[in-house]
Amino acid sequence: MNFAEIISIESSVRTKPVNGSDRRRFKSKLSEVTKMGCDKANKSIGCTVHQCANHCDTTNYCALDKVNIGTHEANPSQSQCVDCESFVLKSGCGCK
Repeated sequence: MNFAEIISIESSVRTKPVNGSDRRRFKSKLSEVTKMGCDKANKSIGCTVHQCANHCDTTNYCALDKVNIGTHEANPSQSQCVDCESFVLKSGCGCK
């Protein structure tokens, strides 16, 4: 499975119910992404969210090739209204 397939699985987890096999496969691949550190740092996507599994641990970059940006507002007017929909909580970060 390549990196693009991981993102495809991640997208499906967000948009439709998945079976246990898909969920286990996603978690396994997400673990690989988390371990890759900055080998895949995308210098075009800066990131300071250390609690995200896609964050490069030693630099402020995202490891994804592409991120999805969305909003939770009908008419966003401030940066606080915009969300990174590619965020995945890093396991073991002590976050809730």
